[in-house]
Amino acid sequence: MNPAGKIKQWLRFIFPEVVWRGLSQFKRSLNKKYDAWCCCATVKYIYGPKEIKYAKSEVVVICLVRNGSAYIQSFIEHYFSLGAQHIVFLDNDSEDDTISLARKYQNVTVLSSNISFNRTMHWMHRDIFLKQYLINRFGKNRWCLNVDIDEFFDYPFSNIMSLGTLLDYLNAHSYTAVVSQLLDMFSDRPLNESGKKENAFIRSDYRYYDISSILKRDYFAMGEAVEGNILSNKNIQLYKGGIRKKIFGTSNWLVKHPLFFSKEVRITGSHCVSHARCADFTAVCFHYKFVNNYYEVASKYLRNAYGATSEYAAIASECKKTPNLILKRETAKELNSVNDLIENEFLVVSENYLKFIDECKQGG
Repeated sequence: MNPAGKIKQWLRFIFPEVVWRGLSQFKRSLNKKYDAWCCCATVKYIYGPKEIKYAKSEVVVICLVRNGSAYIQSFIEHYFSLGAQHIVFLDNDSEDDTISLARKYQNVTVLSSNISFNRTMHWMHRDIFLKQYLINRFGKNRWCLNVDIDEFFDYPFSNIMSLGTLLDYLNAHSYTAVVSQLLDMFSDRPLNESGKKENAFIRSDYRYYDISSILKRDYFAMGEAVEGNILSNKNIQLYKGGIRKKIFGTSNWLVKHPLFFSKEVRITGSHCVSHARCADFTAVCFHYKFVNNYYEVASKYLRNAYGATSEYAAIASECKKTPNLILKRETAKELNSVNDLIENEFLVVSENYLKFIDECKQGG
């Protein structure tokens, strides 16, 4: 045994195991703080207002993005039409024209970070650190809408109730987060169709969904990711699977907590927050994952080993095996309104929420 090993063995003999566990936890804490610092130190200002002022009945959208040019126009137009006050993009070393497209809009701020996708830091930790940076800088003690570039948030009866009125409802009931379900949207065309369509309105081109293979589980099966959360509606559940399970055999979580009041909650992962009082209804994030030639996208992400590699491997394998793969099957439905998702029990609403909607109708 080398001298360092002997010293370590000797110290372990002298000090109790609890001390070593404490030192190990302290080391992990220091590493986490260092990683967070590394992430934040790479952020640079590119474009737009450096400070954003908004009220408790307004929301700012934060989005960590990489190579999102196919989505930028539709994303920005969706969230401004929804009623968002401002959008902040943090570009993570895009290789396309994401930044130049985002700079064309007012009420948009663009930052960048070139932190490597292949760094030893776990990709999820890096995402959390960068998103927490955005919250601390632009959304501290305010409502934040944390979404990916391919996620378009919506909520029940958004055709009747404005986003500001929704936030008033959340504030009045002391809710600090809204549970949403990801709903994969797709077209009736093959996945291998090529050609970028930056100017296409994604929601009209990808208007089909399939909930026949969704599994519903207890919400708290997510464990520490939702630690300390309180559900205001017992019917809210963890959704898994969906069209990706049906076609590719993957079993991905569909639950996300995109809308939250940043003062009290903590981000615990790409989809979750903890210590939140969740509202008595669920919202939806329309998930436009399968835009453009998704076989090429999946293969590229797989080569970069970024995040859910097993899912990308399954998608790339199936697309390669079936070049003209079409996701639309006999169980697919065409989306007409977000309210359709209440009728088919994909979304959950409480009696109290419905009563509030009726009041909005009468007031409007």
